[in-house]
Amino acid sequence: MNRANVEKIVILTGMLGRKVAAGAGQDGEALPRPLHRLAQYDWSKIDDANFSAEMVAQLDDAVRRGARGLKVLKDLGLGVKDRTGN
Repeated sequence: MNRANVEKIVILTGMLGRKVAAGAGQDGEALPRPLHRLAQYDWSKIDDANFSAEMVAQLDDAVRRGARGLKVLKDLGLGVKDRTGN
């Protein structure tokens, strides 16, 4: 990275849970530094009564694990629906 004058890498795909942990990729391989990851919402839980609180907790956890941003995937506007179809 130094030879190529790369200062930062940002992984734009959002991640959840352990995948957000800084320093390891999806298969646990070491990744170059400085590396910034983004978190994402878990839309599969949209019908849970505590969805908002669960997502706040999930984002707090992602920040503790090293997330430095939030990725809102286009599936929110293209296909995410609650049980009533909204």
